[in-house]
Amino acid sequence: MGGLHPENYFKPKTPAEVVSILHRYKEDALIMGGGTEIYELSERGFLTSVKAVVDLSNLGLDKIRERDGEVLLGASVTLSQLERQRELYAGGALGCLPDALRDLGPLQVRNMATVAGAVTACIPFFDLPVALACLNTVIEVQGDGGKIRRVPILTFQRDYLQPDLNEGEFVAGLVVPKQEDGTKSAFTKFVSNAGDWSIVNCASAIRVTRGKVSSAKVVFGAVANKPFVAERAAAALVGTRLDDAALESAGGALDEELVDPTSDGKASGAYRKRLAKILLKETVRKAASRRGG
Repeated sequence: MGGLHPENYFKPKTPAEVVSILHRYKEDALIMGGGTEIYELSERGFLTSVKAVVDLSNLGLDKIRERDGEVLLGASVTLSQLERQRELYAGGALGCLPDALRDLGPLQVRNMATVAGAVTACIPFFDLPVALACLNTVIEVQGDGGKIRRVPILTFQRDYLQPDLNEGEFVAGLVVPKQEDGTKSAFTKFVSNAGDWSIVNCASAIRVTRGKVSSAKVVFGAVANKPFVAERAAAALVGTRLDDAALESAGGALDEELVDPTSDGKASGAYRKRLAKILLKETVRKAASRRGG
């Protein structure tokens, strides 16, 4: 039978204790943030071997700080907590974050789910990792001796359900780097109903200088096993005034690089490709026109 039936529940008070427990139980240990994904994973039989649940809530990793333009997010920061940081979004550079968080599940889930959980789950149709990838977010992974290694989110999310974590390591926090002056970002998604996961989602960061795009980044979710960076589509926008012709060109470039999008019970790959082209135009326009958070 499926389900989660751990033998032990730990609530360590120091990172060293976490690392020790993870070494002891190896693949049979489960780090718990807000716990919002445990039920679904358990019902699908992914957690049958778990012998130890490790709760990080005593480590004080629930703080949001700014440092030299970077935004530092503790692993236990909840989605609601991040959504409420209006001062971070005032300039529009990080606007894709509240966009991605605003309609993410019921409030009860946002109040419990953590940023580390959303990233470490490596579930391709999640919204927040796509927005974080668009902002070049780096994951802080802690291991033996308190050592922390920084891993770009697109490297950290190796594949479906496969985070870049070695034995004894856990996610301690996330770093959203300082964005270039003038950058604006936005996030959009398409869902079949208000409570469903994204069929396709998209985040874009745009910088316009003297009426022309000087830099662009476009990232999609739910079209591959990890966030998909549309490099050709973004490159097609640079140097343009973001008129209809420029957006059509970007859509054509996306058509060429998004070769084999995911097909599943929710949507075919061909349908997802059509949606991606629509969301590309909508998201880029939204980012470019944004004046604040």
